Amino acid sequence: MIRIISILLSLSFVLLTTLRAQDTTSVYVSAHPDDWQLFMNPNAYNDLKNPNHKIIFLHTTAGDNGAGIGNNNYYLAREEGSLRAIRFMSNTFTSGAGLGINMNETTQVINGHPIKKFTYRNAVAYFLRLPDGHPQESLEKIYQGIVSSIGAVDNSTTYTSLGDLKNTMKAIVEAEASNLNKLVFHVADDDHTHNPGDHSDHIFSSKIMQDVAAEINNVTLKLYTEYHTSTLNQNIFEDDFMINAGTWGSTASGLSDLQHSSTWDQVHNAWVAKQYFRTKKVTSPASIAYNKPAYSSSNEPGHIAANAVDNNFSLSNYWSASPHGQWWMVDLQNTYDVNTIKVFNYYDGTRYYQYDVEASLDSITWTKIVDHSTNTTAATATGDSFAVSTTARYLRVNMTHNSANPGVHIIEFEAYGNLALLNTTNVALNKTTNSSSNEPGHIAANAVDNNFALTNYWAASPHGQWWMVDLAGNYDLNKIKVFNYYDGTRYYRYDVEASLDNVTWTKIADHSTNTNVATAAGDSFAVSTTARYLRVNMLFNSANPGVHIIEFEAYGVLAASPSISAPGVSAKTVVDNDQFILSPNPSSSMFNVDLSKNLGEAVKYFIVDFSGNIVRYGEFNAEHNTVESIDMSNQRGGTYFIQFECENGETTSKTMLLSK
Repeated sequence: MIRIISILLSLSFVLLTTLRAQDTTSVYVSAHPDDWQLFMNPNAYNDLKNPNHKIIFLHTTAGDNGAGIGNNNYYLAREEGSLRAIRFMSNTFTSGAGLGINMNETTQVINGHPIKKFTYRNAVAYFLRLPDGHPQESLEKIYQGIVSSIGAVDNSTTYTSLGDLKNTMKAIVEAEASNLNKLVFHVADDDHTHNPGDHSDHIFSSKIMQDVAAEINNVTLKLYTEYHTSTLNQNIFEDDFMINAGTWGSTASGLSDLQHSSTWDQVHNAWVAKQYFRTKKVTSPASIAYNKPAYSSSNEPGHIAANAVDNNFSLSNYWSASPHGQWWMVDLQNTYDVNTIKVFNYYDGTRYYQYDVEASLDSITWTKIVDHSTNTTAATATGDSFAVSTTARYLRVNMTHNSANPGVHIIEFEAYGNLALLNTTNVALNKTTNSSSNEPGHIAANAVDNNFALTNYWAASPHGQWWMVDLAGNYDLNKIKVFNYYDGTRYYRYDVEASLDNVTWTKIADHSTNTNVATAAGDSFAVSTTARYLRVNMLFNSANPGVHIIEFEAYGVLAASPSISAPGVSAKTVVDNDQFILSPNPSSSMFNVDLSKNLGEAVKYFIVDFSGNIVRYGEFNAEHNTVESIDMSNQRGGTYFIQFECENGETTSKTMLLSK
């Protein structure tokens, strides 16, 4: 009996040890059904052959290249390629007997959405079948708020919002993961410096999953360089290279066996021997205020506004100002639907603070969203948390009282929410166009008519031509897209410039060294500029001397009229412009301010961009220096407005033209 108990205890120990070891889950997020094989291997193979790992292959788009369920079911052929790759890898380290091609195929209902699922040993594969390269719906468009919903190409389901899609992807992970505290997400690197020129489906699949990681907490991210690896040195050799080649061969056979062109070619094979990635840990939900530009009515030495958004909760690290009756503000740099605000004041066990929090879309009109003005509860390390429901870009805390002394202090300020669904449209659609020249029948207007046919485009020859659109108003732009003619082999090089006056131009997108083949998905560029005119300078076409734009899109909202209002600064007497002399110094990013007519005064200044957003704030003491410099090197080129306020209450403003 003792021997039997001993054996049972030993078996129990082995079983518990195995269960504990099988709690690591790796999620390979593949925008298209052939991405993980090319860019995330042999990591995927090494995870798969570990019996203590659970592997989720999460394919977000159908890889249909805009064809939907037509084109002889091309999307099913690409899915078959991915499934063959999984089977091939799984059967290289086992006998392969017993399963063969028999994957457990089901339709799983996740968060109310039916999704195709395949299981094979310790791997599961999900296919969301969202559109790839679709001009009306895409992952980028739903993430940026340009569309409010997105449907699967097989019409199986529709995700009614970005939140619905995120919650579904999160639910897949939660349903499959052995242990949510041991999760690794493998995604495209969304940092352009590490992963230049990648497909928008790759980038926005990654962004969505990184948002999911922030909600789950304690997730390890592996961020991969993708298309760009074709230009990097080989770093996969010997057995790993054999695995990569076999995996890719299996993928390519899925296409050819289902009567589509094999992707075993020079372009794709250039990625097989490379894998580049970096690792990052997501340890807490991301405050949308973290490291965003912060401003204040004033501050005490060493305790600047930025201290309140640096994620440093030390009692010696805070924003402070004195006496109470001060404001602190953060620019979220985008419009968010905010649901939670947290304010962490200095604490010593007895003192309490009173304040309110306001929200604004333009830093001019403010709405109170939190009223803490009658508080008498002592501040603690946990801070004050407030559930709110507001849409805002700017958040401001008005500190009205500290029970301990005249100063006010914020150790940290946090805000939580999602990017708002803005009323943004393609503002280039059907607007007036011009070009350096055009070929017969292929006029400039063809590029803004929403016709994506391969026979409908602007064309000019030879390369070295420009195309331009007049938006007929100044717009705050967040994204542009360029759709060139595509045939599966050619690539184009160009740059895009923006202007307010059709005279001074600033480069906002540089595609001048591109070697990625043009596709139906086009090229997408995130921008942050105010412009009326946009110009594409077409530099090169690898196929022939001509240049071609099928369609050009620009997204944003109509810009507000230039304003130089700022919190705490009201319109006062405008003094002679000669009181301050503003001039660019030779660096072109620095501006000199001559204060010789203001000796002995403290002079405050606010700098705003063309949309009225505050970009700099500071104070000069003309008692010590007659010439001060303002560094604008961290700002984009364009028009800015600077407002000076003297001690006597007089203000004046000037225009700053920053050329870059």
